[in-house]
Amino acid sequence: MERLDFFTKIPKERYRKFFDDNAAWNTPVVWPDIARYVARTNYFDLDNPPILVSLIRFSSAILPMEEGINKPNPPQSDSKVLGVYPITAQDLDGVMHK
Repeated sequence: MERLDFFTKIPKERYRKFFDDNAAWNTPVVWPDIARYVARTNYFDLDNPPILVSLIRFSSAILPMEEGINKPNPPQSDSKVLGVYPITAQDLDGVMHK
């Protein structure tokens, strides 16, 4: 999002905010729909359709600064596989190619 210009960023930011902060990662029932959306938006080549989408959540702990206390560093990132979803031809029906 940081690389987008202002007028491209604003409409996309609200969807990023909704999916990242609010609904997507706490509601497993929507994960298959998110996987289909990811597959459809990344289907650029008719000869190379997506066949599988993996949803992986990355997170890092940020500890508060405390002077004079040496604490071990937390892991730089923790990952959790939320699901692996096969993509069928029906999931890709109606996608317009550029």
